[in-house]
Amino acid sequence: MTEFSINMATCIAEWSKKASACNGSVQCLDDCARELRKCLDAVFPYSKNIEFESDKVNYMLSTVFF
Repeated sequence: MTEFSINMATCIAEWSKKASACNGSVQCLDDCARELRKCLDAVFPYSKNIEFESDKVNYMLSTVFF
């Protein structure tokens, strides 16, 4: 689980740097959001099993907020 935590934190850190440089540009922020989703999908690959997808979301939220 530590690898996931590190990689997720890296995704969020990179996204925040890029997003803060957007200076309010909606297109730039949209691009940053797409890149963040790609990065998080690489950390937590898609699963056809809904239970795994639910676990992925729960893990991401618990990592961020706790």
